[in-house]
Amino acid sequence: MKIKRLAVNHFGKLKELTLGFNDGINLITGENESGKSTLHSFFNAMFFGMDRSRGRGAVNDDYTRFLPWEGGTYAGVIELEKDKKLYSISRNFQKDARPLIITNETESRDVPPTTENLRSLLCDLSPAIYRNTISIGQLSAGTGHELADELRNHIINLKTSGNVTINPANAQSKLQLQKKRLERSFSKSAKMEAEELTLRIASMEKDLESSPALPRVSKLEYQKQALENKTQNLERQANHLSDEIAESESALRNHMIATREDIQSRLEDLRGYNSEAEEYLDKHSLPMRGAIRFMFAMLTVLSVIGLLFAGWFAYSFFTQKNMMWAGIMGGAALLMLIIAIVTIVLQVKGADFRFVCRRMSEMYEAEFGEYPDGIGPDQVKALEERLSGYDRLFDTIEQDRAQLGAARNQLAAAREDYANVSRSYDEARQITWQYEQKEVALRMLHERMDGLADQLEKNAQITRELEALSLAGSTIQKISDEMFESFGLFLEETSSDLIRSITGGAYTGMMIDEDFNITLEHHGLQVPINRVSSGTLDQVYLAVRLACVEFLWPDESMPLLFDDTFAMYDHDRLQKTLQWLSENYAGQIFIFTCHDREAEILEELHIPYKHITLS
Repeated sequence: MKIKRLAVNHFGKLKELTLGFNDGINLITGENESGKSTLHSFFNAMFFGMDRSRGRGAVNDDYTRFLPWEGGTYAGVIELEKDKKLYSISRNFQKDARPLIITNETESRDVPPTTENLRSLLCDLSPAIYRNTISIGQLSAGTGHELADELRNHIINLKTSGNVTINPANAQSKLQLQKKRLERSFSKSAKMEAEELTLRIASMEKDLESSPALPRVSKLEYQKQALENKTQNLERQANHLSDEIAESESALRNHMIATREDIQSRLEDLRGYNSEAEEYLDKHSLPMRGAIRFMFAMLTVLSVIGLLFAGWFAYSFFTQKNMMWAGIMGGAALLMLIIAIVTIVLQVKGADFRFVCRRMSEMYEAEFGEYPDGIGPDQVKALEERLSGYDRLFDTIEQDRAQLGAARNQLAAAREDYANVSRSYDEARQITWQYEQKEVALRMLHERMDGLADQLEKNAQITRELEALSLAGSTIQKISDEMFESFGLFLEETSSDLIRSITGGAYTGMMIDEDFNITLEHHGLQVPINRVSSGTLDQVYLAVRLACVEFLWPDESMPLLFDDTFAMYDHDRLQKTLQWLSENYAGQIFIFTCHDREAEILEELHIPYKHITLS
């Protein structure tokens, strides 16, 4: 497993920080208060998250301790390489945020953020194993016997992967005293109240679970609004069709048309008048108005002349004078009479033509609102189109009425649907309200239970400690026996090899007895660790850690995180340790320090490393 990169949004004093890491050694330096320990804690938080304590315990928990100093998003990302694939772990520590996202960056897909997937990605690393193996701090601030006891207790923790430090020297003598103290701290009243609340909560939760599925109020509200819009649209459509029908019928009434037969009758009259006019025009090529005026004038003149000729003829005939002229006058009178008769016939025909033209002009005026200067093919065509348009208007009215009927049917159905959905919506709101009231009551019970949380947690802790104390005596002996049957032997052998290498042969072996007493072998002598220097104890501490790493991950190169681990090392011991780590440890190494010694030694030994400075 390799740590490739991390990005801190806001975490304690750190903000908007992005760091990339190399294989081998990564040296992270900075002055005190520059954020090295905070960055080290960020690794732990990204791997395992941070649980928030309740009550007064929340004041000093890690979540509160690393709240962003300057506000901002309490979150970060760390990228890991495992099995030649790149993964990212994103955590958001803020309330109500999505707490964990695991992404396979190589395949560009999210991985379900389950505990199993996270532990698989972290090579089954647990918080306890992490603290006791790859995350390495200073052994202790004390010296001598205190350091030896702490190391011995720490080895027990490594065996059990537990969280509670066991002191084998005086654990048995304190068991009964601790048990009595814990029993006095146990609150029976809180237990009884919690049991009652638990029963009530279970009953109410069962009632809520057995309730039918809650109706989707938002969906019904959407349907209600959609039906209301549909109803309004249909009403507008129906009103528009009604207005169009009324307007069309009004147009027909204004033109005195009640039925299609009225249109057909007018078309027949128009076509009859037009046929008569065309027939007359075919027989009389002169313009009718000029011919009629001319004929009337000629008729008047010829009538007067004919009367004169007729009078002259009568006078001549009875007086027997000028008979020749009388004959001429009589012939002229006869000719005038013939012309007069012809003119009268033409007059009658012209009157019919004028009547036809006047009727067609009146029809034109009735339709278009103006009397034409003359009636001709264009006017007749316009009248036919207008009358035919009335026929189409009847078709339009029929279509509009059909559409109006359909729209009204749809409107009636939509109104009925709207009424049904409105009732369902009101019922859904009532059901949801009742359910929410039950939830409120349940929430109040949970709040009362939360109010007991601190005392119940204390009771639970007391119970766990009492159980632990009851098993402590037999467990300590059992751990001691099992350790040297499996893990202890491996630990002793591997730690011996490591301490020999790290100290450059100054110590050739390490023995761990069944009471977890550690003895170092130095030039054939057995040296208890409470007699060696604090620097040597730190090396023993490191050797035990590395032995555990080798035992737990024989096929995986895990990163090591050193947080001011080498503070008690002198120059020679630090040089040997760094050289040994660079030559023998295959995984990444992260060294957090406020000193320049590590960088100087790495440069001196020509050991490649990446230097990151925090300010």
